[in-house]
Formats: sequence, C-alpha cells, structure tokens
Amino acid sequence: MNNMNENESMKDDGMQVTPDTESFDAGTPVVEPQHGGRKKFTIIGIIVAVLLVVGVAGAMNAKRLANLVKEKTSSPAEYYQYVEQKNRDDVLEQVDVTYDTLRENMVWKDRSQKMTCQVELGDTLKALAGSYGIESASLVSAGKVEGSVVTGNATLQLNEKDAVSYNAYMDYSTGESYIQIPELSGSYLDMTSTLQEASAETSMGDIYSIVTNMDQYLPKTDQLNTLVTTYSDIIFKNLKNVKRSEDTLKAGDISEKYTKLIVTCDGKDVMTICKEILETLKDDKVVKELVENINSDGYTEFQSKITDALSSLEETGEDATDDSKMEMTVYVDAEAKIVGRVIKLTSAGESFEIKEIKPQDGAKFGYELAVSADGVTYVSLAGSGQEKGGKLSGDFTLSLDESLNPGNAAFLSMTDLVKISIKDLDQKALKKDGVLKGSMELSSEQIPAVAGYSLKLEADGSKDQIKDTISIMAGSDVFATITLTTEEGGDPGVTKPAADAVTYDMSDEVALTTYVSEIDLITFLEDLKTKCGVDLTALSSLMY
Repeated sequence: MNNMNENESMKDDGMQVTPDTESFDAGTPVVEPQHGGRKKFTIIGIIVAVLLVVGVAGAMNAKRLANLVKEKTSSPAEYYQYVEQKNRDDVLEQVDVTYDTLRENMVWKDRSQKMTCQVELGDTLKALAGSYGIESASLVSAGKVEGSVVTGNATLQLNEKDAVSYNAYMDYSTGESYIQIPELSGSYLDMTSTLQEASAETSMGDIYSIVTNMDQYLPKTDQLNTLVTTYSDIIFKNLKNVKRSEDTLKAGDISEKYTKLIVTCDGKDVMTICKEILETLKDDKVVKELVENINSDGYTEFQSKITDALSSLEETGEDATDDSKMEMTVYVDAEAKIVGRVIKLTSAGESFEIKEIKPQDGAKFGYELAVSADGVTYVSLAGSGQEKGGKLSGDFTLSLDESLNPGNAAFLSMTDLVKISIKDLDQKALKKDGVLKGSMELSSEQIPAVAGYSLKLEADGSKDQIKDTISIMAGSDVFATITLTTEEGGDPGVTKPAADAVTYDMSDEVALTTYVSEIDLITFLEDLKTKCGVDLTALSSLMY
C-alpha cells in the first residue's frame, strides 16, 4: 500500500499520475515497468541483434554466404546443378566480352592492316650473316580488303634496303588472281585457273558470299547464351546420382580441402539426355533461325534427321545397359567455383580419364592436367604459380608416358620433357580485349639436340597494335629474335594488272617454263649486292 501511495503521489510536469483502472483484471493490478521498462528494452535488443546479423553477413564474402546457404539447404544433386549453372554463367559472362569482337572480325569488311617482321641476330649468327654482308633483315607487308578485292604486298628488307618483294591481287567476285615478283620479272603469274581447280565444288564467288555474310551463320551473343544455357541445363538436371563429401585436392605444392561431388551416370542416363536434347533441338526457334540463315530450305531436312535420330534411340533404348559408365568428380570451393574436374569413362573393361585441377591458397595455386587410359597417364602438364593483380605466373612441366619414347638418343626421357615458365600473363587484358600480354619460355634438357637452348615468347599490345617477340636463347644469351608487329592501316598499293600486261597461267606447264626463263638470277644477285650490300652471288653456282 505504501508503494501504491508513493506511485499515486508522483508528479510529471505538475500533473497528478493516477493508476489506470482498466489495467486491473479480477482485482489483480498490472504493474507498468518504469521508463518504458522491458518492452522498450526488448525492441532495442531485437534491433541490435538484427544489426549484428547484418554486420556479420556483410563482413563475410557474399559469394561464400550464398554458397554456404545453398549447400546446406540443397540435396547433393540440386547443389551440383547449382554449381554447374553458376560456373557456366560466369564463363558466358566472360565470353560475351570477346565473342562480339571475334564475330565481327570474322565478317568480311573493308579494312587494311600492316605487319612488320624484324629479325635480330645474336653475336654467333651475326658473325655468320656478316660474312655475306647481312647486318639486319625484316619483312614488311600490308594487306587491304575493299569490296570483293583483296590486295597484298610484302617486301624483304636487308640492311634496311628493299631486296625482293611480291604483289598479290584477287577478286573473289570474278575469281581473278595474280602474283608478281617485280625484282625477278615484270610479268604476272595468273593463278585464276589453279584456284578454280582447287575449289571445283565451291566457286570463289561462293566463298566471297560466305565470308561477307559470316555474321548470318554465327549465332549472336544472346543466341549463343540461350543455346549453351538450354542444352547444358538438360545435361545438368538429368545427372541425379550425386554424392557429396569433403576431400583434399593436391597439385604442385598446394594442398587444400574442398567440397567433393561425385556424379555417376550409365548408358540409360546418356540415352535420356540425348533423347531430351534431340526433342528440344527439333523445335528450337534459335536453331531454326540459324539453320535457315545458312540454307533457307535446309530446316525441313534438319528436322527429318532429328526425327531419324530419335527413332534410332527408341530402337536401341531397350538395349542400353550399364556396361558403359561415366564417373565425374567435381571439386568446389567456398564461393561455388569449380577448381577441379575428373571425368572417367569406362566401357567393356576399358577406361579413359581426363583430369584438370587447380587448388588455390590465396594468390598461390597448383595445377595439373592429365589424360589417362587404363590407368596409364599418357600426357601430363603439372606445376604451380600465383595470380596477383590480374596477372598469372608459374612454372610447369609437360611429361609423356615412356611408352611414347621412340627409344633412340633423340629423347633421354619422357618425364619432364618440356619445361614451361609463364610470367605476367595478363588475364584481365585477355578477357576484356582478347589481347595476349605476358611471356612464356620453353626448354628441355631431355632432348639433347636443344639442351641448353630455350624458346622465349613475349606478347604485348592493344586492340590497334599487337607486338609478338620470339627469341631463341642460348643460356642467358640471345641467339636470334623475331619481332612481329601488327597494326591497323597501311595500303599495299597493288592494282589489277593492266590490259596489256604479260601474264602466264600457272596451270600451264609451258607458260610456267617461259616465265622462269625470263628470270635473270645473276642480274638479280648483282642488284642485291649494289642496293643492299649483300653478296649472295656465290649461290648462283649452285643453281646453274
């Protein structure tokens, strides 16, 4: 009672606070917590809990969280399907970037291109070439497409002077084609008949029609995505025999634990997949459009062939047995990315296996690609490296089974036959623009003929200019280097031979003999010595 009196006597802003008579039930008072009490505290607690959950989720990698939820709430078969679809979609997203460019480049269009191939000799070869007066050599060429006409020119330069060249002209609409080597003869070799005979079933005009309409024969990006998605989904959803576990994957010097999915299917499963693919193909609108683009009357025949294939499946379906079997092991990381795949096919007591695995520990990774049959690994590429800043570097070895050794001194061993060193391979540039940047060096100590030597390949450039370098190394010394630079632009300056030009039909042996008789090789070699300072006159004695 004293407490009630105290509560009743409390004042708020001068107002008397009285008990709420409706708060009593059967004479039992309901005591309100002070300052909002437990109700307010509960709401605050819920808000804090939610914020904590959101904070923890935000701190975790979103891909990892999504994968964790999917893995824990799905059956092994459903999770396998999710993983395959996700990885497929990631690949398609990367392909989209370069496919349109590839498709565009395959279509015949007016353009011109210039290419320079420069040779630099190391001290050993330079001394040998110097005895003939050769200090430098390069090949400069240009090509141009204008309508149905293709023209080209290439010039061999010695000591930075033009030594010998050729001009080429071809009109795909008429089939006319000519080649001229002006330093040897002012006449032209007429290749028209030769090319027509070589392509008797397809005229040059037909070829021109194909290359100028190539974009009609290749699926657009959205069509490609639809086709890949549709038919891969058919395969994924029919692979239902899946077991899930965890296992350690090891390659190179990297060993990591991953989710392991083992997928098995037999002959009947394959029959089911093939049947559904054929049934879908039969009425696929995208396929219909692509077939009709190639041949407007070809779709009826295409459907007929699909019907025949379905009938054949129906006939053999009852005879399908479990004798043929596929077991596929897929390794999946915490972000649902496939880091390894092993496919093993068995039939009639024989087996074939292909394996590609790439376990990763931070920026470091191990790699192994192997092809085996009946338990024997015939080809293996293995090693380790790192991916940093979008660039890949690593050291790998190519090995073959000793049964492939011819058994002579040409090969000491098939194990570690070729060593491959990759440095700064720019994966971002490759995915974005389709441009290869980086370097690769090949060497072998198992092949005595090339032991101590290596082949170094370097690539750099952009969409407009590409520069590739090939170097033959003798230890750390350069034996010879070839640099190939390709860029847009450049006019070969070649036109169709004039009406009064002398031409010789290459398909006519008599005409060809007459053309050869016009060539004065001695005069050509003497001119070469005068223009370029290169003395090859001693070679004339070998030709006469």
